[in-house]
Amino acid sequence: MRDKYQPKVGRVVFITIALLLTGCSGNHSETEFHPSGEISEKLEEGTRVLYDYDAEDKSQTLYFGACGDGRLFWQKEGHDSDNCFRVGSRKNERDGVFLMLEDKDVIGKWLYVSFWTRHEAKEALAVGCTLQIQRPDSTVVEWPESVWTEPVPSGRWVYVEGKIPVYADALLPQLNFEADGTEDFMLDNIRITVDDGSVAKIGYRETDSDMEPFSDVFLDFENGETYFSNRGNGTGTITTDAYSGEKALLVDGRTESWHGVEKDFFGTQTEGKTIEVSCYLKNNADRPAAFAITLAEEKVSGQVVFGAAAQTEEVAAGEWIRLEGRIPVSVDTVRPVLYFESRDASASFILDDVEIKVSEKEEES
Repeated sequence: MRDKYQPKVGRVVFITIALLLTGCSGNHSETEFHPSGEISEKLEEGTRVLYDYDAEDKSQTLYFGACGDGRLFWQKEGHDSDNCFRVGSRKNERDGVFLMLEDKDVIGKWLYVSFWTRHEAKEALAVGCTLQIQRPDSTVVEWPESVWTEPVPSGRWVYVEGKIPVYADALLPQLNFEADGTEDFMLDNIRITVDDGSVAKIGYRETDSDMEPFSDVFLDFENGETYFSNRGNGTGTITTDAYSGEKALLVDGRTESWHGVEKDFFGTQTEGKTIEVSCYLKNNADRPAAFAITLAEEKVSGQVVFGAAAQTEEVAAGEWIRLEGRIPVSVDTVRPVLYFESRDASASFILDDVEIKVSEKEEES
């Protein structure tokens, strides 16, 4: 049995029934209680309803999956209503039912879970809603966050609510409804919402406390250091053809548009923040060419997405221009790589006075 009655962090509030919100994030969490059981229909801005089931329509049972041997039945005598769900056929504590979250756009956000529960077992029974996830670096399934009652007596409807983070590096999330022992338990008025404006950052790989803070950089290349790594066949070498001072960085040897030079920000605190970049760039080719500063983001799923931090129209041969831009880094990005490129596969270019900063992500208006 999971040690669900020993919270790792957070404060427990007691009114009529105590719920424990467990987690591995180390962040403070608080569970609220409403003895009256009134569920507000008014949603805060940015809150989205994922599931809202009152058990009054038998077809609602079709939206639940089975955990182990658990099965969902439809029966009479709900909470202040005619009907409710019954979770039965349980042989183990983890047997129950689940609601899938994989296609609900909840990764990196906070969920709000509420429901009513009752049982008719002889002994007091604890009922809970547990987040099930897969870690990004393995195939291991874990149950890191949950909202539970303490053991409650038979025949009494109890209202349960709490907040659960779906961290940015969680995969295949789902919510499992389960209980102690193998007795049946009832559910009613299940509501799951997500706060689209919330942020639940990486919780299972490297957390911010494990990663180095990013230090702003200004590169004039006067010390002879290139700073950037080569990307593809692109090669960065120090040149005396500078915008200011006596040195700059020449990027040549390119044979594909994405070839150039890059900076890998893996292991630094950039997820959920904004990268700001500026530089002076010279078209070192003998023909006009367009240039760009691009961010490649490797997600916890392994997918890589690309976004332009800055880009130019065609720049005349031999011309210096100032290039600047900013781009947000998603909270579910595990490896952001910033690089300089050109649509012209073989055009060479020179960089000077490169400045890179990382700031807090701006709130969307």
